[in-house]
Amino acid sequence: PVAVVTKTRLSENNSRYAQGGIAAVVPSNTEDSIAAHVADTLSAGAGRCKPDSVETILREGAMAIDDLLKAGVIFDGSDMTHPHLAKEAAHSHHRILHAGGDATGQTIEQALISRAEALGDAIVAMEFTAVQALLTSLRSPSSCIGALVQDMRTGELKTILAPATVLASGGIGRLFAQTTNPTIATGDGLALAYQAGASLSDLAFIQFHPTAFYHQGRVRFLVSEALRGEGATLINALGEPFAKRGHPDGELAPRDIVTRLIFKEMQASEQSHVFLDARHLQGLPVNERFPTITAACRRLGVDPITMPIPVAPAAHYAMGGVTVTPDATTNISGLWAVGEVACSGLHGANRLASNSLLECVVLARHAASGIAQLLQRDSHALNCQGQDNAFAHRISLEDIDWRMLPDYLKCQTPLILAAGIRSEINQRLHRLYQLMWQEVGIVRSPKGLQRALSTIENWQQDCTDWVLSFGGIHHRFTALMQQLEVCRLITQQAIEEPVSVGAHYLEESPLSVSLLACV
Repeated sequence: PVAVVTKTRLSENNSRYAQGGIAAVVPSNTEDSIAAHVADTLSAGAGRCKPDSVETILREGAMAIDDLLKAGVIFDGSDMTHPHLAKEAAHSHHRILHAGGDATGQTIEQALISRAEALGDAIVAMEFTAVQALLTSLRSPSSCIGALVQDMRTGELKTILAPATVLASGGIGRLFAQTTNPTIATGDGLALAYQAGASLSDLAFIQFHPTAFYHQGRVRFLVSEALRGEGATLINALGEPFAKRGHPDGELAPRDIVTRLIFKEMQASEQSHVFLDARHLQGLPVNERFPTITAACRRLGVDPITMPIPVAPAAHYAMGGVTVTPDATTNISGLWAVGEVACSGLHGANRLASNSLLECVVLARHAASGIAQLLQRDSHALNCQGQDNAFAHRISLEDIDWRMLPDYLKCQTPLILAAGIRSEINQRLHRLYQLMWQEVGIVRSPKGLQRALSTIENWQQDCTDWVLSFGGIHHRFTALMQQLEVCRLITQQAIEEPVSVGAHYLEESPLSVSLLACV
């Protein structure tokens, strides 16, 4: 039996919002090669990729696509002998598969949920349930044996014991005031893994997507890079194209470069946004090729066929995360990590567009295989006379090392929070997100990072004392403490990167830092 624990509904996750596609070298694409895909990935990663991981993951691209096809995913194009292949920033070949136009993630998600639901009780979704902590073993301190969870509607606490735990909790985009991510992307998995003793790496490398729809002071949703791949151009308020003034590849330069080009154009013009112009692409049928984006723009009063789209950069993707091998294993026995919460070394300092869905599927394939082998060995041990090392025998509540839990979780008494306390938590989180955007955002400075770290550490102490004073557990308290911890870890690792590399860009100019608040 498998329990899927999720903070909201099963269908609400980061992958659902992945518009761009999935990068893979498929057999029918004879003009492309694994070697070219590897070279593009290593180049975008700015010397911080793990070459062995890159090679291993990208070589399994075709197998990952085949798995998705068997799961019921239908990719765009007449069939897989003639798929529609797009080209995105920093790719040397057309190799991006799409499904549903600009709804690739959602299409994949729906197919996999349908497959899971068809299995009945074999997979149980625990919706509106927050993980409070990963549980480790007293007998083996570096071993995960399940999780402590809380029903967000009733406050009920539950202990789930399991021989295998997989973190698939997504990214950290919501820790920044401007983001393309859904509200659930608050880095929970990183905090949970860190508290359990897992290694984290590359947290300083956060990708800020160049083009998110800008409306009334904030970004609203992602405007896919695929639109630029089809020829949409960036223009300023005067209608002038500017991207190629800063880089020969213009709109199709690596994402971190395009983001900074837009950011600097906004600085120079003292504007809160620029525009993405797709009006000249009418022969493409933009509304058919990008139905999700077109519909979302029109709901907010912009018709991409006749009007330029207002866009601004926003926090989008975390290259770093829980350190894993290409097999999705962590340094904690019994704990796997897949998707954006994991750091396999594929992305390095700057993710190559559309590699993330591929990594997600490949790591998940390996995690599933590894867990199946584990359970098979365990089943064999259970049936062997005289052996007592099966999980069915050795996991019990007495095995949990409760000392590993943070102090605010040791009371084990659920709380009901008054509206005023909820409001106070929201205000504290709002201040945290603004701080991260201003000091740990697109352009950073050593002084700004130190200022952010000091502020976060002070807030951590203040919030710890405040939460402990209530003497009980509530998922909103846990969320506050987890997000503070993840922000501290991101900022600390950014400080440990003394020079600019990939998405980690340091600039001493006070002007650039002060203007971040206006984006």
